[in-house]
Amino acid sequence: MRVLTILAAIALSLWAGGLEAETLDLLKRSWISTGADNSLVRNPALFKFRGTFVRTNSEETNIHSHFKAGGFRSLRNYIYSGQMRLADENGGIGVTFHSQYRRADRYYRLRSFPGNPQFHIAPHPDGIQLITAGDSDSEVVPIPGRWYNFKVMVRTTSARTRIRAKVWRAGTSQPGWQINCSDESDIRIKRGKLGIWSMAAGQKKWRRLEVN
Repeated sequence: MRVLTILAAIALSLWAGGLEAETLDLLKRSWISTGADNSLVRNPALFKFRGTFVRTNSEETNIHSHFKAGGFRSLRNYIYSGQMRLADENGGIGVTFHSQYRRADRYYRLRSFPGNPQFHIAPHPDGIQLITAGDSDSEVVPIPGRWYNFKVMVRTTSARTRIRAKVWRAGTSQPGWQINCSDESDIRIKRGKLGIWSMAAGQKKWRRLEVN
């Protein structure tokens, strides 16, 4: 089992190969931020890292930041959790997982955006990377200005990459899995990085990001 509190000073990594506990800083150098329109080119100005928060005021489309610490660049089976909040219903917010950035523009993503405001799984590139089985919608539409908890479980087997996820407003009871879907295609992603995703209007924030 691996445990990482991404936005905390101490990260414990209990890896099958036996990595020692390591301490991670909160500085921008722990992340790779990239530019608009799914660019693979670095743009460190887009996201701000302050204490236990990450935020962006950018209204550009499809910007990302990915966590790049040594033992967490190629994760396979894990639970990714935390909180996120958007300020404007015309904005988009989400998290990425099994990401191939910056080698390739490929990942799975849990997001809400104006074209589909309920949190849902959106593989990328759209129309190429696919969800081939199961239910990929949470039916949870975020209220601007409110924090939402999220939890994503990813399991990679010989036949599929399975994704389960849930989203619920902070301060309310945790539900069961709302999303249960799989990519069973020949080009399914089998491992990768964790990150955050943003587009369009308003400020977006993330906090308490963890992986187990």
